Amino acid sequence: MDFNPRNNVVRLCARGMNEETLGNMESAFQLYLEAWEKAISDFEKFTAAHYLGRHQEEPHECLYWNEQALQFALRIDEETSREHLSSLYLNIGKSYETLHNFSKARQHYQLAAAFIHHLPNDEHGRKVRAGVEAALIRIDAMF
Repeated sequence: MDFNPRNNVVRLCARGMNEETLGNMESAFQLYLEAWEKAISDFEKFTAAHYLGRHQEEPHECLYWNEQALQFALRIDEETSREHLSSLYLNIGKSYETLHNFSKARQHYQLAAAFIHHLPNDEHGRKVRAGVEAALIRIDAMF
């Protein structure tokens, strides 16, 4: 996926991340919401929905935005979009786990594991891999 800094939605999300770093969570949320409202392409909708999902306190809302992000990511016909699927499935699994739907959580954690080989070997990739492994251990202990 091309996170082009000239793309307006990418710029809004980058500004939102900067606001997060400064501790201005409401301002960040408003920027992500603006990005969602301006998003046109599947890539832009995926990007904005992903960031909106990170800022939900209500588990059902978090699940909604993560599922939105996944739907748009699956529509993007690029090999590089696959590197985001583990993280998206992991986030959705965590939402289901929080909502005590452990069978759906397990299903999504297993999907996250199925896409792990697409993750880059960087800090983010290692963090997602560790998250998936821990989630599977935790959820499998429930069955």
